[in-house]
Amino acid sequence: MFKLLVIASYYRPAYVYGGPVRSVPALCEGIAGSGASVTVFTTDANGHGRVDEPTSVPVQVDGVEVWYFKRICSRVAPMFFYSPELANKCNAAVAGFDGIYIAGTWTYPMLAGAHAAQRSGVPYVVSPRGSFMHWSMSQKAWKKQIYLKCFERSAIEHARAIHCTSVLEAEQ
Repeated sequence: MFKLLVIASYYRPAYVYGGPVRSVPALCEGIAGSGASVTVFTTDANGHGRVDEPTSVPVQVDGVEVWYFKRICSRVAPMFFYSPELANKCNAAVAGFDGIYIAGTWTYPMLAGAHAAQRSGVPYVVSPRGSFMHWSMSQKAWKKQIYLKCFERSAIEHARAIHCTSVLEAEQ
């Protein structure tokens, strides 16, 4: 049985974040329904609050094993989804998976997952979910260019594939 690890900065029931909180779980449930084993590592983020789920233990969410990890909030990077526990779990567990799907960019979980996958030799896919489209890249452009060059470019270049969620995203 194929074992897939999905890494997302937030997950159901964190509906405050919009579309990905609906589409990523739907993707996970569909893959699990095809017979694969799907595990999600995510944070307990829910806007300025936290989801009402236990942390650092697996819970079943609609047929998918989900691990919520505490997000450490800071005034410097409140939306960066910093979670040392998530990174530690990635480092300890990724070698037990056949592949990794990373939903989203510009976040700590993306970097933690990609780096753990690279160290373990596990192939991974990055789904930027619109974050590299022209409009998105024009917002706080200089910060994104620096961050991309210093941190994220290597993680993206080592991905086995990039999953675009629309034709426009693929074109751009």
